[in-house]
Amino acid sequence: MFLLIGGLFVLVRSLKKYSSRAVLLALFILIVGPPFIIEVFQKTLASGIYAVSYDKEASSCEFIMMNEEVLRGECKLPLINHSKKDIEFTIEFYDYYKGLWPEHSLMNNNGVHEVTLKGKETKVIDIVTEIPVSELDQFISGGSSNYVNIIFKSDQSSREL
Repeated sequence: MFLLIGGLFVLVRSLKKYSSRAVLLALFILIVGPPFIIEVFQKTLASGIYAVSYDKEASSCEFIMMNEEVLRGECKLPLINHSKKDIEFTIEFYDYYKGLWPEHSLMNNNGVHEVTLKGKETKVIDIVTEIPVSELDQFISGGSSNYVNIIFKSDQSSREL
């Protein structure tokens, strides 16, 4: 933050004319630039799990009680492999907020989920898990959610999304 403020100060001091426009342009680039750079990196240079993009806004999970002992969870996760190579990785769910009841992390009850994406493939991964709730202290009895939090893992790499 100090470097940003210092850089803007030096920019204003070095330009006698149009300094306010230059500062506004610099702030605009700082706001718009990083997502654009990440997208370009994923589509051109990235490899492995770093070449996979995840549309968190379009993700969803639905939970339904099948009977008194089994909760069925189904999650739809839209993924895009920007690489030309096939990518194998695992998906693990996590709860961003540690509330009263676990929600997305219940999907890990039967272990992590293995996924393979072919080169340049766009795919909605449908993960279905039956969760025995008789052994759990707290659990949800049903509902749906969006913005699913997941972790990609492959070899030594890990991405928390």
